[in-house]
This record gives sequence, C-alpha cells and structure tokens, in this order.
Amino acid sequence: MLGTVAETLDAREDKRFPPPLLVFEYDGMGGIISLDSSEQNGDGEYPVVAWDPGAEARGGPERLAEDFGTYALRRCRVGLR
Repeated sequence: MLGTVAETLDAREDKRFPPPLLVFEYDGMGGIISLDSSEQNGDGEYPVVAWDPGAEARGGPERLAEDFGTYALRRCRVGLR
C-alpha cells in the first residue's frame, strides 16, 4: 500500500486519469488501485476500483470491492494461502 497523496498527484499527470480516484496501490500490471470518491455507500465508504489507460474503452474502471475493508480482507486472505 502506498501513500495516497503523492501517487494520486502523479497519476493525475495523465489527463485520462479520473479526478475522483484516490490512489493507494499499483497492481504490477499497469493498473492503479484506487478509492472512487465519486461514489459513497450508506456507511460513507468508497468502492475500490482498478484503473489503467485503456479503462475508458472498456466502460471505465473495474470495481474490485464495495469498500476498502472488503478489499483489504480479501488481499490478506490471498496472502495467507
């Protein structure tokens, strides 16, 4: 996991990167894992999405989880296997 501010500012240098996304991880394959601050659930949580330069051609960022807690728990479970 990364520091969000510097990585988000770096990603925003690409004009295709959606402004509402807040970067917290790179997937190692060119994708940028982010919180989508344009959407908020009833608990005030943002969904986790994967964005890459070709995302818009596929309909936008891919939703990976409904919130950060769900995403982090899934990553921990995979890491423990």
